[in-house]
Amino acid sequence: MLCLDLDRFKAVNDTLGQPAGDALLRGVAARMRGRLRKQDILARLGGDEFAVLTAPVAHPAQAAAVAARLVGALHAPFRIEGHEITVGTSIGIALAPEHGRDGDTLFKNADLALYAAKDSGRDGYRFYTPAMGEAASGRQRQELDLRGALARDQFELHYQPVVDTRSFAVAGFEALIRWTHPTRGRVPPDAFIPVAEETGLIVPVGDWVLRKACEDAVRWPGDVRLAVNVSAVQLMRPGLVEGVVATLAAGRLELEITETALLRDSPPVLPCLHALRGLGVRVALDDFGTGYSSLSYLRKFGHSSFGVAGPI
Repeated sequence: MLCLDLDRFKAVNDTLGQPAGDALLRGVAARMRGRLRKQDILARLGGDEFAVLTAPVAHPAQAAAVAARLVGALHAPFRIEGHEITVGTSIGIALAPEHGRDGDTLFKNADLALYAAKDSGRDGYRFYTPAMGEAASGRQRQELDLRGALARDQFELHYQPVVDTRSFAVAGFEALIRWTHPTRGRVPPDAFIPVAEETGLIVPVGDWVLRKACEDAVRWPGDVRLAVNVSAVQLMRPGLVEGVVATLAAGRLELEITETALLRDSPPVLPCLHALRGLGVRVALDDFGTGYSSLSYLRKFGHSSFGVAGPI
């Protein structure tokens, strides 16, 4: 049993609409069907989730070969409504009888392996292990804690100075989210941001950061700029920036998006970046050097500044 989930599908559905998302799902299903054997059964479970029930395999390597073919099937971009869209897939694998003797158990364990594949970096596959059940329980607790943090106002912002290297004067501040859990204490961003991205909570968390930072910046001197990190999904949501600039002058706002996120979602994000610049909002490319963009390719994005990745 293989459980599959598309990586980055939600962003396509949110920005291009459900008809485009449905067209993408049909294209994905057709490609995957072309990589399976006649005796394998492909089924869509709902949303962007699929399952494959394979014929009996004599060795785990045969199941791994099926998974590798499915991952490879989605590497080439899809052409949907004039947009080039790239999605990947994460796959969890459970084998009978080692991982379950009935369909329900196999499906549950393949689903747990799917989450482990996502945690490992996505666009790959993992076999089920008993330890994955404990990890899933921990992830569910983290999601519940994150939802509670939003509801109970447990997040706070810290501000890191942005210094002009010519005059050494403070030109602005970058907003950084921090979380103090009532029992766990300080939770570092690298521990909760991946969970927020995986569960879709990154949108309400990111909206809170942007709104709160703009409310704080209104009280600063008029020449001090505000920099806020945003996700590609946030940028593509209608009306987000217009609502923000109603609070803070557009010329004082700089939105930072990572190079990796930009390159991954560039077709639908590009019009949003141009619209932002038209409003007077500065756009910065963060962690430059972690992706594989060339300087000539980046000219079309029109960024105001770059944040260079640490290892460079």
